[in-house]
Amino acid sequence: NASSCDQVIEVVDTGSPVVMLTGSPLLAPVGSSVSFSAAFDDDCGAPHDATWNFGDGSAPVAASRVSSPAASSHAYAVQGIYVVTATVTDDCGNAGSDNVVVVVYDPSAGFTTGGGWFVPDAESFIDGINVTDTVSKANFGFVVKYKQGASNPDGHLEFQYKSGDINLKSTDMDWMVVQSATKVRFKGLATINNS
Repeated sequence: NASSCDQVIEVVDTGSPVVMLTGSPLLAPVGSSVSFSAAFDDDCGAPHDATWNFGDGSAPVAASRVSSPAASSHAYAVQGIYVVTATVTDDCGNAGSDNVVVVVYDPSAGFTTGGGWFVPDAESFIDGINVTDTVSKANFGFVVKYKQGASNPDGHLEFQYKSGDINLKSTDMDWMVVQSATKVRFKGLATINNS
């Protein structure tokens, strides 16, 4: 005697979770807490796990059985520019991630100033066209500092390259981070030829 039966097995090729990471605030003073939210969409289904890497050398933080949006927070003890990554792994073993940049500043870190000139090389570009004048000088100067109690620095930057018809002047500063005794980064808004 013999018997048989048929069973339909559906094999689903699932993709990785699609993750969208946000943070607040993304510009923060040293010692303050930054909150992160990782919204995700996935076709595999629950449960989902999340891992947070805060970019400052601290141990990653893992959370099990999270739902969207997954949340975490972190306080930065040292000023710097950090890339934060959130990775979400679904029940099928697929992982998706996203990242944001956090700028941590110290308003008591002092100031930066500098100036000088250089000659652009032939691999430089102006409006997508190679520089052909490799003799004329480009001049620059800047000073940026935090005033007492201010969350945004004050200062200015100017860059002039007359041969290339470029006159860049700052209009506003967003942040300044002193990364070492010889490296400072700052960001702001500027005009080029008054535009």
